[in-house]
Amino acid sequence: MARLAAIARADIRAAVRADGGVDTVFAAGPDAAAWRWRLAMTRADPGAPCAGPTDAGRLLVPLDADLLLGEAPRERRVPRLGVARLAAGDPARVAPHADPTRVFSLALRDGARGELLARPLLGSMLLFAGPGERWFVYPVAGRATLRSANAVLALEVNAPAWAAFTRDAGERAMLEGNGEIVLARLAADAPVER
Repeated sequence: MARLAAIARADIRAAVRADGGVDTVFAAGPDAAAWRWRLAMTRADPGAPCAGPTDAGRLLVPLDADLLLGEAPRERRVPRLGVARLAAGDPARVAPHADPTRVFSLALRDGARGELLARPLLGSMLLFAGPGERWFVYPVAGRATLRSANAVLALEVNAPAWAAFTRDAGERAMLEGNGEIVLARLAADAPVER
């Protein structure tokens, strides 16, 4: 069965990047210092970089404005709530004439596996996972409820939660509501911070 748990505000940390920016780190594993995966968000101004850790591949989702990836003349635009995949060291910045934006990231290194998606939530959505996999749920706007066979968790905007799947393949949790959400699915071999 899926185990649901809100992430306590006291467990959310700030991490200063090499460029002086600050990331809000929601979770990392296996620990905060020697992580293989990290879920974080940063706030970036127009034209500013939003690189995150440079020694890891990253999946990025701009929450408020477009991102630009690469350098001119080969830069490409990632629209709000689009997902971009970057290799370690690849540049990303907020579009110069955009509003400031929050950029959500899933950083992966040392073979860790995961996926990131962002989408509107209108009604119900099932979250399936195999044994040991887990979903991170981050409500961007609106309201949402996360349900499993034995628990219900009301989600607040900007207050993330976990749905962890422990036993059988085919387990599921249901996400219901309306608004916008960011979801990250972490593979069973991505150790959890203790």
